[in-house]
Amino acid sequence: MDSPEAIAKMMNTVFLVDRKAEECAWVVAFDNKMHPIGVFEISHGAVNYTIINPREVFIRLCICGAVNFALIHNHPSGDVTPSKEDYEVTKRIKECADLMAISMIDHIIIGKESIFSFHRSEKM
Repeated sequence: MDSPEAIAKMMNTVFLVDRKAEECAWVVAFDNKMHPIGVFEISHGAVNYTIINPREVFIRLCICGAVNFALIHNHPSGDVTPSKEDYEVTKRIKECADLMAISMIDHIIIGKESIFSFHRSEKM
């Protein structure tokens, strides 16, 4: 799990994220050595939106003892360009993560054939 592509590959292989008809969101929890210790679906929305609530993210991260995490959601349209809301939720979750001392390593948008990494694009 050392790259956005590795995380996306796991999500697509196990959860078929790139094939979902509705927008959904997950959080992947990692220990201090970046080994995954939990994957949780936190939201199941409609064709072009889903609601990501910080409370739902951090309840799961605290219960499993996560040190690091990645937020993942899909764009069923295939276009991985982040929306205004995607930027806003990333900022909000990152602020909460900083307060909780849990490192947000990335927010990854998965499309049918590509991904967008907020970390790699320096938008976090």
